[in-house]
Amino acid sequence: MRLSGVIIVGLMLAPCVAAAAPPKPAPGLSLAIYAQGQAFAQDDRPLDLTAGAQTILLPGLPPQARPETLALSGEGISDVEIAFASVTDPNQLLQRMIGHPVRIVRTPPGGQETTVQGTYLGQTGAGLLVGVGDHTDLISPSAPDLRVVFESFGDAGLGVAIANASLHADKAGPHVARLSYITGGLSWRADYIANFDPTAGRLDLDGRFAVSNASGAPVEDASVDLVSGNVAQGGPVFAPRPMMMTAGAAAKRTGPEMEAVGETHVYHLPDRLSLADGQTRTIGFLEARGAPAHQTLRWTAYGFGSAEEPGHAQVVVDFANRGANLDRPLPEGTIRVFEPDASGRARLVGESQIGPTPAGSDLTLTLGESYDVTVKPTLVSNQSASPHRTRYSMTYEARNAKATPVTLELRQAGLGKDTRVISESVPGRSLDARTRTWSVPIPAGGVTTVTAELETGTP
Repeated sequence: MRLSGVIIVGLMLAPCVAAAAPPKPAPGLSLAIYAQGQAFAQDDRPLDLTAGAQTILLPGLPPQARPETLALSGEGISDVEIAFASVTDPNQLLQRMIGHPVRIVRTPPGGQETTVQGTYLGQTGAGLLVGVGDHTDLISPSAPDLRVVFESFGDAGLGVAIANASLHADKAGPHVARLSYITGGLSWRADYIANFDPTAGRLDLDGRFAVSNASGAPVEDASVDLVSGNVAQGGPVFAPRPMMMTAGAAAKRTGPEMEAVGETHVYHLPDRLSLADGQTRTIGFLEARGAPAHQTLRWTAYGFGSAEEPGHAQVVVDFANRGANLDRPLPEGTIRVFEPDASGRARLVGESQIGPTPAGSDLTLTLGESYDVTVKPTLVSNQSASPHRTRYSMTYEARNAKATPVTLELRQAGLGKDTRVISESVPGRSLDARTRTWSVPIPAGGVTTVTAELETGTP
C-alpha cells in the first residue's frame, strides 16, 4: 500500500531466517582453548585469488572474535587489511537487509494465501517499509493475516560475524592462507568422578574434559588443544600444532596426550572436534583405580576464644596424586565424591574444587560439614607470661551424635612465636609452627572434652 493510504498488516520473519547459519569454515581449523574462556584459532583456508589488489569475504568467524587479533597471511599475499563486524542486534540485522528481496504474504481467514514480491527499504516506528512496483507499503505487526518473509539472510544473519579482507596477491590462482584470531565463548573444564570406599580406604578417580561452545558460531572439524594453567590475559598465547600421526599411532591412542609447554600443560585431543553453538561435549582423559585415600573429620580453631554455639566438623578426604595410574598433573576442575550406601548404591557426598595440581601432590578434598559431630571451644583463661608472651587455657567439647564411635582431628591454629605446651589432656603434635593438632576419640552418642594450656609469643 502507498504511504498516502496506510494498510495495517502483520509482520513475521520466515522460519528459514531462524535456521540460517554462517558458512562453514574450510578444513584446517586448529584451536587452543583456555579454561578462562578464550581460544586461539588458526584456520588454514584455500582461496582462489586474482592477481593484484582485491577484497574477499572471510565467512565463518564467531561473533566473539576479537577484531584486533585478526590476521591473514600466506605465501604471495601482502598488504592485508581486515574489516570486521558482528551482527548481534535485530535492528542491525534489519539495517543490513535493506535492498534485499522480500515477500508480503496474505493469509485471510478461510481464504487462499497470496504473495506479492517486493524489496525491503527500511523501518520506521510504525513498521517496515517494502517497495512493491512503483509504490511503497508500510507493514505493521497488528494484523494476523499478513506477514513479511525475508527470503534469506545470507551472510547478514543474526549472531554472525562478517569480515572482509583487502589484500594484494602476487599471482592469480589457488592459495592457502592462514586466518588467525582470538575469540571468546570457547572454554573447557575438568570434571572428576571419585568413587570412594571409606572402609577399604580406596578411591577410584575418573576424569573428563567438558568442552563448551558459546561463541555464537559452530566449530567444524577442528584440531583441539586444551591449555591448563593460570595464563595472564592479554599476553602471548599457545599456538596449536597440526595433528600429525600415523594410522598405527592413532590406533594406540586412548585419550588426550599431555605436553608441558612453558609453565602450562597442553592436552592434545586425539580426534577432531565439531561443536554446535551452545553445545558441550565430554572427553575422558583419566582412569585411576585403587588410590589410597583416607576420610577425616576435622575441626579447626583459628585463634583463642569462646563460641556460644558449637561448630560442625568438616568432612575431608585426603589422597595423594601418585601411584594407581596417577602421578600426573591434574587440570583444574571439580571433583565429585561418591560413597556407597548400605545397599551398595553410590551416593553423592560432596564436591570440591581443585586448582592446577602437579604430579606427586597431596590433595585434601573438603566435602562439607558433619551433621552429627560438633565442637564447642571455650577460653578458660589467658594470662601474661612476659611482656611478649601469653598463656592460654582452652577446653574443646567434642560431641558425637552418631550411633558409632568416631575419631576427630582437632586443630588449634593461630599460634605465635615459640609456642610451648604446658599441658594437654590428649597427646598432640605440632602440624607446623602455627598449628597444634590432636587425634580425639569420641564414643558413640558421647562427648570427649580436650583441655590444653599453651604459652605462645607474639605472632
